Amino acid sequence: MYEPQAFSHQGVLKQDSDIVEYPGEIEGTRWNKEKIYAVYQPVRDFQQQYPQVPLFLGEFSCPRWLGEMGNQYLEDIIQVTEQHDISWTYHAFREASVWNAEHSNTDAADTTRQATTPRLELLTRLFERNENP
Repeated sequence: MYEPQAFSHQGVLKQDSDIVEYPGEIEGTRWNKEKIYAVYQPVRDFQQQYPQVPLFLGEFSCPRWLGEMGNQYLEDIIQVTEQHDISWTYHAFREASVWNAEHSNTDAADTTRQATTPRLELLTRLFERNENP
């Protein structure tokens, strides 16, 4: 889940001159939690047709340096995903600095591993809701 890519990948492949904000108008569409919910419509349709099939969101993220708006995007995706009883995993822990929740939440150049960051706190809080079956 990387929709909209104008937000989820800004600054990843090239230096963007304009900041794309979430929630907000992105490429002519209002993006917020309700829009993410709408993006999940094909998933909900599949669930209704095949209720016995477990679903898994294997990848989603946005650059860590997007700060609070990036964290809001992640939390909205997780809330919608869990609302539909879909398992998820965060992309990606220590794979690349762009996604690493241990690096600065606002400075793309700061790749120092921190004991805590706002993104790491968000993910930890959401992981703690899991129960061991």
